[in-house]
Amino acid sequence: MADPAAPFATWVLHRVADAVEGAEVSAELLTELHDVMAEVRARPPEAREALAFIDLVERANFPVDDVTELLAFLRAQPPVAREQFLRQFVEAWLVQWRDADDAEPHGGNDG
Repeated sequence: MADPAAPFATWVLHRVADAVEGAEVSAELLTELHDVMAEVRARPPEAREALAFIDLVERANFPVDDVTELLAFLRAQPPVAREQFLRQFVEAWLVQWRDADDAEPHGGNDG
């Protein structure tokens, strides 16, 4: 059975790679995401989407108490709407990552 989260995971990795190439974020983020994706792929298929989402949420400093409600809401949405929301979430997260990286004393990105 194909992993339904695979297209989204592929998109996230490509999007972050593009952000690294554009010097929007450091290469460290892409390395971390590759590691997380490898860990997630080692899990049972039914747990993959939730684990990947929880990792993104934690990295974005989203209140973990709200994650359960958000996951329930997302699961109730059609797949296209769910993926659109997740893509918007990642875009906002990249802005947060870039802004935090710009605030580093070294003055910018490593990538």
